[in-house]
Amino acid sequence: MLFSLSLRLVFLIAIVLISVSVGTSVTVEDVLQCSVDDMICCINMREDRLPNLILNYDCSQPDNVTLLLPPGTNKTSPFRLFFSNLCITRLPEDICDYPNIASIRAVTGKIETIPRLSCLKNLIALVLFDEEIKSVETGVFFGLERLRYINLAYNKIHTIEPGVFSEDLHGLMRVHLDYNELTASEAWPIRITHEFCVFGLSHNKISHLSNEENWLVDESKHYGPGMVGFSHNLFTTWVLEELKIYGIRDRKISGTFDNWGFDFRHNKWICDCNFHEFLHLSSNLYMVIWRYYFNVLCDSPAHLKGKQALRLPLDAFVCNVTNKCPQDCLCQDQPEKKQMLVDCRGRNLTRLPSTVPDGNLKLLFGDNSITYLEAVGYLQRTKYLDVSRNNIKIIAPSAIDLLQNGVAFLGLSDNRLEFLPKKIQNIHYSKLDINRNPFVCCCSSTWMSLWLRYQPRNYNVTDITCLMPAGNTVQLVRADKTLLNCQIRSPFPKIFSALFGTFAVIFVLLVALVVVFRYELMHLLHTGAKKLKRTSDDDSEYDLFVSVDGESESDRVWSKKLLNELEQNHNLRLYFPLRDMDPGTVITDEVIKTLQRSRAAVIVLSSSYVDNPSKMFEFTETYNIMVKQRRGRVIVARLDNVTKATNGYLNAFLRLKKYIDADNCDLFEKIAHEVQEGKSQNSRSRSVSQVEIMA
Repeated sequence: MLFSLSLRLVFLIAIVLISVSVGTSVTVEDVLQCSVDDMICCINMREDRLPNLILNYDCSQPDNVTLLLPPGTNKTSPFRLFFSNLCITRLPEDICDYPNIASIRAVTGKIETIPRLSCLKNLIALVLFDEEIKSVETGVFFGLERLRYINLAYNKIHTIEPGVFSEDLHGLMRVHLDYNELTASEAWPIRITHEFCVFGLSHNKISHLSNEENWLVDESKHYGPGMVGFSHNLFTTWVLEELKIYGIRDRKISGTFDNWGFDFRHNKWICDCNFHEFLHLSSNLYMVIWRYYFNVLCDSPAHLKGKQALRLPLDAFVCNVTNKCPQDCLCQDQPEKKQMLVDCRGRNLTRLPSTVPDGNLKLLFGDNSITYLEAVGYLQRTKYLDVSRNNIKIIAPSAIDLLQNGVAFLGLSDNRLEFLPKKIQNIHYSKLDINRNPFVCCCSSTWMSLWLRYQPRNYNVTDITCLMPAGNTVQLVRADKTLLNCQIRSPFPKIFSALFGTFAVIFVLLVALVVVFRYELMHLLHTGAKKLKRTSDDDSEYDLFVSVDGESESDRVWSKKLLNELEQNHNLRLYFPLRDMDPGTVITDEVIKTLQRSRAAVIVLSSSYVDNPSKMFEFTETYNIMVKQRRGRVIVARLDNVTKATNGYLNAFLRLKKYIDADNCDLFEKIAHEVQEGKSQNSRSRSVSQVEIMA
């Protein structure tokens, strides 16, 4: 017994001596003694050369843990902390008192949380393997620029908060988050801006990528490269589209990750059209260079299950579409062929479906009971149309208009077509099938004979026949006007009919214009041809007759301004009924007499003037005397925004814009100019009359 105790004492003394010698001579840099070639993936660091800190704990209080110094060391010495299979639930609470801890390794225990480790500036490796950790909080690795290795595999991690894996972790080379309970992956691996070894996320429940941190790729930065492990997760749809949430939207940006490795094996891949874009870019990659992680196997559809996605032909990746797909039909997005297949063969259709999915269309509508090929909007997107083996009798010309935009194949065989729309000649197709239709030979369809002669050589037009009037059948390509004894009609009757119809339309339009604008035309006729009829003896007593609605106060006030301006500043003689008409005079007689003794008349046009029947009569008399009898001029001064009048001639003034607005700054000068021009014209007329009398 005594011998046994002595042996243990000697053993402990030896350990202490070794610890003292190691602790006083080893630095953190000594731990990083990997070869240059293995520096990136180096994890076998010489941590065994560091003294191991001693844990002070009691399983009755598993969250109360502290550290003890090994003999011969102090708190500033470099250390490692290694333990396993312990009952403690957290790391030592005084861990920050030992700032030079280079490695923490805890294996198979019950640790539930990771404290903030920013105090351990020299931490190189953190291994919390097979513990009870459920989440990783923001900031736990903040400031750990020397941290190279993180292993949190075999925990229960379901949440990693934003900012945990920041771009500040410049020394990070290996990360293992495998065998946890993550359901989504942030941009943790692809935001690393230096070359690294591996970022493991395999054996989780990841089904998609997420971007709660709102991180976007920066084209000016260099990322990685490195190996990212996503194997044994729950991905079903290829992630190329999901990468757009990180700003990776085109080949130029995604090319940044060409030298990376991504292991997506052992997921529930649905090998459909979503795979196509990626495989189209990398279809020849496996022939040039093969990597084990290229062996991605399809899980569905059933006929592709277990097959290597990279070795399948690209046209195998299609998607069945249900949106807008006709009932009981198959709609399939085929990206390799750049088309949307709509297969409704043998579905008892009696007409074309009203809607089909978007995209360039390949329509298979054969073996149905369609009787009419109507114009539906999607024919404009159709590249392939097969309606053979139906009961089609008529093709709408408007349907041909839609198809001529680019249909490459048109299948009309085995229908009941007797004639084709002449517009079918406008379709630039590569193949047309109109065999086995009961075409009728007649003079109106002889164009088909010439048309068929110019069909592609790979199409046997001699198999197409038509029924002659005599009851026999001939090759349609031979059914020309000579065979049918068609008379060639002169084109002149048609030309004459067209010309006659054109002249008739023009005549009707002219009559309509004359009816609508009769007052305007008559006004132009009255004012445009002859000179004024003033005689040599100028008996004009007044230069200007003023027609105003005396019942409107605003019209009266404005008219008085007109009187003062023209009489005082322009020496014109004005007749103003409200001022110059004697009491008891018959108004209509006085107006007519005064107009006959005036050189011109001004109409003070306002809304009240237009609505006053007596003023409309006064305007009619003014127009008859001044314009029709060519005795003078009518000047319209518009006070209000009047645009329409019941009097046709006044309406003509408004339509022809032969008025002066009252707010025109040169209004009075323009009225005076009109009157003076009339006087000068009368003077010239008088001179001519004198010459004629003298002669």
